[in-house]
Amino acid sequence: MKPQIFFLSAAIFLSMQVCTQAQNRQAARMDAAFDKEAFFLNLNNLVKLQNEDDGFRYSVGDRYAMDINLSKDAEKTETGDGSTIYRIGFQAPGARFMDISFDRFLLPEGGDAYIYNPVTGDSRGPYRREEIPDNTDFSTDLLPGDHILFICSIPSSKADSLQISLRCVIAGQKAFFNSGETPSCLINTACEEAAPYHDIVQSVVLIYMDGYLCSGNLINNTAQDGTPYILTAAHCMENISAPHYGSWKFYFNIASNSCASNNDGPTLHDLGLQVMTGCQLVAKGNNSDFLLLKLNRKIPESYNAYYCGWDRRNSPPKKGMAGIHHPKGDYKKISLSSQEPVTDNCAGVGFNRKAFWRFFWTQGMAFQGSSGSGLFESQNKRLIGTLTAINDVDCQASTDRKLSWYGKLSYHWFANNEQDSAQQLRPWLDPLRSGALYMDGSYLRSSAQPAVTESEPAVRIYPNPASEELSVRLLTDDIRTAEIFSVSGQRIRSVSLQQGENRIPLQNMAEGIYLLRVAGEHQCHFVKFTVIHP
Repeated sequence: MKPQIFFLSAAIFLSMQVCTQAQNRQAARMDAAFDKEAFFLNLNNLVKLQNEDDGFRYSVGDRYAMDINLSKDAEKTETGDGSTIYRIGFQAPGARFMDISFDRFLLPEGGDAYIYNPVTGDSRGPYRREEIPDNTDFSTDLLPGDHILFICSIPSSKADSLQISLRCVIAGQKAFFNSGETPSCLINTACEEAAPYHDIVQSVVLIYMDGYLCSGNLINNTAQDGTPYILTAAHCMENISAPHYGSWKFYFNIASNSCASNNDGPTLHDLGLQVMTGCQLVAKGNNSDFLLLKLNRKIPESYNAYYCGWDRRNSPPKKGMAGIHHPKGDYKKISLSSQEPVTDNCAGVGFNRKAFWRFFWTQGMAFQGSSGSGLFESQNKRLIGTLTAINDVDCQASTDRKLSWYGKLSYHWFANNEQDSAQQLRPWLDPLRSGALYMDGSYLRSSAQPAVTESEPAVRIYPNPASEELSVRLLTDDIRTAEIFSVSGQRIRSVSLQQGENRIPLQNMAEGIYLLRVAGEHQCHFVKFTVIHP
């Protein structure tokens, strides 16, 4: 590759980044990195990591283990303005995309990093210290093409603070999003069949795990505080040696805008992809195959993400079911069933407890990559299970052979281990300890839902249980409104409050347990109370 071609492409890239004097200085530093030919290590000359695909996860790339310390092993250039540039490049001829995973990514203050493909001109970055939690692993965005150059610029005076070590480079061998890998019998979520599930569609995410793919759902909790929990399947990380959760990616709104076309949607070339990197393991149930994750950052409101509702009762739905998922990493698809599911084990793939719903799809199907996606009952659109296994059949198979097994939410709740919160959903999806059997979903935009505080209560209620009325005494002048919710999350009533004592009539409310939510500009509290009529 000619150096002048390399520099021209870099200049085009940099011209999009420069808009302030500080960025101009950064551009000058990066020019020093681009203004010469780079060396790219050919991954095809290295030994691939064994493909740890167990038949459920969908693999889209080859993995190459790295043990590279950037400050010691990368090409280093000193610039004239007190900066140091580090560069290291990889190529995998014929790859559709590439990305780099790190087991340590700590940039000194004032440093930033980019990835760049000099052949296509695609670039991503900058990556900066404040965007990446300390002491965690990390991965770059997926860069289209078969070349990737990692470039890092830091103040030379802080070189001793640079701690970046490469763990793995992935060379993508399969396309996804509009992959063409899935059959025509699948139904885009832009089709009319998905219209009743419009909100649920907004909860579905595509999960990328160092080249493996699964599906999952953003899920609500009884505090309705916007905690970014993702529910998927435990087998999505099973047999992956030491899962590096900090490098996992979660893609939102990967869907076709057309019912008939599978080409009218996002691609890896798009700069505006809605993706979040990094999560933490919260809970994992081995017997019913669930995995609960928490994203490392708050979800941007621009994603219009929906926190799906759930139903933990062990009752088969009578009016049909739906599943929304990313088969083989494709755009979101919907599958529908009019059958009533039956309780079963999933012994064919090693799950011997009767912790699963078994049924067949009457429209659409699921494939590898759909694993972990939610099963929703059609009447109230609440999640009742997560996908574990499917019959390996094609579109031409008879309907009764298109079987699926979904781990029951009722079993996920606490049946894996009642004593260990790391093996159940109950403490995480019901942090208020309300005992809710089911809960509706919500968009939970931050302007509408302040976080629940754990400070000294700012409200007192009595009597409890109550019959005719509930007395609410405010202990702070920051609170002005109250809302009453059923334990399923349905809002029953809104009330304006004044400082001091307030009385809320209860004569027309059914007996049962309710949640009183009192909120001000800076705080929010939930109080559980019971209504009992004589």
